[in-house]
Amino acid sequence: HEELQRKLFDEALEQGCHVPERLVDGLKMAVEDSRMAFGGFPQPPPQTKVRLLFTAPHSLPLRREGHSAHLPEAYTSRLAREFAHIVGGCFLTWSQQEEHRALEYHKKAGEPDPTNQDPNYTHQDALGERPWTRNLKEVR
Repeated sequence: HEELQRKLFDEALEQGCHVPERLVDGLKMAVEDSRMAFGGFPQPPPQTKVRLLFTAPHSLPLRREGHSAHLPEAYTSRLAREFAHIVGGCFLTWSQQEEHRALEYHKKAGEPDPTNQDPNYTHQDALGERPWTRNLKEVR
């Protein structure tokens, strides 16, 4: 991520354009959040009847730093959304569009998209930066 960001900054500067780092960070966060699917929150009752969150982070190929890649677990995102709907709770999953995009990337590249990291392998220093852990904190 940082290498690509530095390259974009350098190219912009060569063209005489200064891009504030906060703008880039905000755009990165918006793209990451657009890959997620949320439901039930922060909606008040009757949409959210119970404070119960169903998550499914493993519905697409994921990178795990220092470990082999995690392959998708079938139907987990659908189950999380359905369970949340049945009990009146909330869900946090990858969007269906992101699941399809990530699977296509994996088929072509032979490895998961490096921007999709397994949240179970998030280093403590990166908790506020990764989309899963960042959004889980907001749900609290």
